[in-house]
Amino acid sequence: MNTVLLTQGNISDMLGVCPPTISKWSKDGVSNFPAPLRIGPNPSTATKMWRKSDILSWLSALQGVRNVPFVGTPPSKRKRKKA
Repeated sequence: MNTVLLTQGNISDMLGVCPPTISKWSKDGVSNFPAPLRIGPNPSTATKMWRKSDILSWLSALQGVRNVPFVGTPPSKRKRKKA
């Protein structure tokens, strides 16, 4: 079986969020977002990739969970907080 890897851009397109949101979720551990694989010899400059199966499992686990920030909401429909 081949493992399908996704980039931050792939995931952001799939979920309808901005690419930096994926980094933030990964860094902050939001809703148990899967940790990325680091592809490359140097961890600090390695490319971050996610297993598609991990992302799909994460999405399945979120079904029925409320208050997941912006998943699937197009950027034009997101509510902005007023300062």
